[in-house]
Amino acid sequence: MGFTALALLTLCVPSVAQAGQDMTDSEAVKVFTGLAKDKKSVPDLLVFGIDDLDKRYAASADRRTRAFERLEAGEGKASEWKKIIKSEESLQDDIAEGVWAVFRYRKKVTDQHMTVWRRAVTAFGKMEHHGSAHLWKVFEDKRFSRDGGFRGRCVQEIGRTKDYGQYEELLDLLDFHLEDVVVGAGNALRFYGEAPGKIRKECTEKLVKAVESYRSRSNGGEDIEGPRVWGKVKGPLMAALQSITGQSIKTSLDWTKFWNNNKNNRAMWKDA
Repeated sequence: MGFTALALLTLCVPSVAQAGQDMTDSEAVKVFTGLAKDKKSVPDLLVFGIDDLDKRYAASADRRTRAFERLEAGEGKASEWKKIIKSEESLQDDIAEGVWAVFRYRKKVTDQHMTVWRRAVTAFGKMEHHGSAHLWKVFEDKRFSRDGGFRGRCVQEIGRTKDYGQYEELLDLLDFHLEDVVVGAGNALRFYGEAPGKIRKECTEKLVKAVESYRSRSNGGEDIEGPRVWGKVKGPLMAALQSITGQSIKTSLDWTKFWNNNKNNRAMWKDA
């Protein structure tokens, strides 16, 4: 029996499902990477494998969190908790790298591969800083340079990771030449409602300026695309502002007033 057939049985056939459950996380990553390399592997199997790695990452993240909480509480030996945290962090990195295999070894853009890649992007969105690093690589991949919708989805998932260190790069995309990416940036920043105050303040400033800029460009003039673009980006950008500030303001003018009145309000921008 070939490797692909064996892996298929291990992961998918009910009579041997327990075998898949009994695989260690490292073994699961190795099996999945082999499937990604094997051009005979069907897309549904790869999607199933991504789902499995997604669950394994979540379980590892939970173990890491619990170890950190016990370390902070002073329970047991600090060295043992630190060892667990380091081990889980390394495992999470390996799992994310395993998911990345579908981009590394599947080169051609096809409908079937896009289905797999979309599932991988969704999984990366749940993988904290491990996921954001890979999502940026997908975003920059030349294979998708003209696919604004897919690139916008990558950007949105970067926000979902809540890796707040990415905020400056996300803000830079608010004037990107593809409006689908601008929409993605707005959707990404909706996840920044619990970000540190300094980051929320800077995001608010840049979002208010972006909203006013797109609204101004929609009011006639030489930019005939202005009204259409404004109609597309308005909702996501304002939703991001509402999430970050907790305000329910509806117009660009009122957002500008809000910013001018509150940019020096320390209480507004204090850390949660």
